[in-house]
Amino acid sequence: MRFKTKSAFVLSSVAIFAILFSSLASAQELIPPSDVENISLTPSDGSIHVKWDEASDEDGVVIGYKVYYGTSSVQKITDFYDDDIFVPAKTEFTLKNLTNGVKYFIAVTALDDEENESENYSIELSATPEKTISDSPKVISVEQISNFEIAITMSEPINPSSIADNFILTNLDDDTPVEIESIISQDEIILIRALENFNPGANYQVLATSAVEDLDGNPVASGITDTVQFVAKEIKQEVESDDPQNSPENDDSVQRGMEKGAYLPENPFKNKSEVNDESQGKNQEEDLTPPADAKQLKIDFSALESEKFVILRWQKSTDDDLSDQILYVREDGEKFDSGFRIGKNTQELELEVALDKNYEIKITSIDNSENESDGITTQFSTTLARTGPASSTPIVVGLAVILAIAVLRRRRIAVA
Repeated sequence: MRFKTKSAFVLSSVAIFAILFSSLASAQELIPPSDVENISLTPSDGSIHVKWDEASDEDGVVIGYKVYYGTSSVQKITDFYDDDIFVPAKTEFTLKNLTNGVKYFIAVTALDDEENESENYSIELSATPEKTISDSPKVISVEQISNFEIAITMSEPINPSSIADNFILTNLDDDTPVEIESIISQDEIILIRALENFNPGANYQVLATSAVEDLDGNPVASGITDTVQFVAKEIKQEVESDDPQNSPENDDSVQRGMEKGAYLPENPFKNKSEVNDESQGKNQEEDLTPPADAKQLKIDFSALESEKFVILRWQKSTDDDLSDQILYVREDGEKFDSGFRIGKNTQELELEVALDKNYEIKITSIDNSENESDGITTQFSTTLARTGPASSTPIVVGLAVILAIAVLRRRRIAVA
């Protein structure tokens, strides 16, 4: 009886070890594909376009990817995304039928021909779909037409009722606001009259707030299309008049400008390509066409956790007259910063970031005439995803080993 019990124990032990060995051997043969890297998000109206780099598989072929998404970040093993979509044989996909104004958290994994999935999610990014204002008016250029007046050229006619108190004029040299006396609109031209003369040589900026609207009610979009800068200069012009009563010296509206010989031209409202051409002697065929945008802007997160920076890579514009590029950054939905000129040949940058923040990057192209493109943009989050779809595998294997040891120990006690 004792001999039979020991034989049964030996057979059971061999069977358990055979199962464990077979499982381990199978696990070695079923190597999962690599984690997905360099995903990027481009939100639009009711959708988010997701792109990523191609994954690899040591013992098979990657047949597709899973795009996980939801309205909550996945940070713990008990967290899950709301939904996922299988994307066969492509490295990009557009999530549709999303709710505008809602932030979505997104991660991607790879699957091979043996139905193995990446051990970890890609880094988690977030984006918020918004309705695209394709027809939003833009600030095109600014011309100083007197010592206290400027004419701003817009991309289209502006609703006159939307301009009052909605343009902001600032002296950038000392960061002080310049009080505006009046704003007049006619077609694409906005005439702004300041309460003080401009300081020759000083840098000024004009900002059109989002309250400025075109005739269809579309607001100026915040970013690079709502501001324009100029360097003030002293303008001296003579006024010929046979009637002393009509001379500028007797006109209170222009007396401030006449202190330095300046006055308001008779008709500042000209075609936007001809503003002040006669008085300033500008070429009627001036280049007003912005250069092409850069392409394929990608974010490398390999140094995020250790060094707290991401690497930006892109393909610069191929325009022959490209003279510079500008990098704009905004954090957690705030307004874009004033931008940094990064040179015309730059195609890679290290950007220092903070963890658990949402960023939007915009890179624009500048030509020799200082025309600026709309820019290429991408959004990303620096929240570190700490779990993955295969994170339960080590737990399952560990439980199996513990169970096997417990069974063997019980058998040893029973036959002792």
